[in-house]
Amino acid sequence: MATIAVFLALGGSSYAALRITGNNVKDGTLTGKDVKNKSLTSGDVRDGSLKPMDFQPGELPAGPPGPQGPAGQPGPPGDPAAVQGYAGRSPSYRALNGTLTLVSKELPPGKYILHANADVQGAGNPTTGYMGGISVVECWIPGYETPGYYLSPNGTYGHEVESLALNSAIDHKGGPVELKCDRVWNDARVSDSALTAIRVGSLG
Repeated sequence: MATIAVFLALGGSSYAALRITGNNVKDGTLTGKDVKNKSLTSGDVRDGSLKPMDFQPGELPAGPPGPQGPAGQPGPPGDPAAVQGYAGRSPSYRALNGTLTLVSKELPPGKYILHANADVQGAGNPTTGYMGGISVVECWIPGYETPGYYLSPNGTYGHEVESLALNSAIDHKGGPVELKCDRVWNDARVSDSALTAIRVGSLG
């Protein structure tokens, strides 16, 4: 029994004297799992030994702004404007005694919104003209044609002027776009007409 006590005493003192230092640990063998959370403090870390990669995003303060870099090279020219306008107008007064091209505008290929207007007036003879001289006029542009407009030469509607409006959207292959009018019955007059074409990138 005395021998066992002596052995335990010697063994206990030997264990108490054992200490582990950095020389006892092989480089790279310790990982974060081997260190208890919050057991290390700033005093355990050598100044300058940590690198930015050792920190989480946002833990390090941002540094001061760097100097402005040199100006870049000019970029390539941009595409032509997505919207382009074209317009044409006819003389102020023209007799309408058959199919008449009032406005013709040469347009490149593209998608267009068209708007046209024509002011028309009856010029039929109330005595000898067909149906009492009532004029019937139709006008059209690519993509739209007006219904027939009745224009009386006398009475309540004497010398009446009707302003016709035409609108359409077209996918144009290139070439002239025209505003035309024709009289179905009896002669008529056109006092003013115009055509506007707006080129757009797409048609909804």
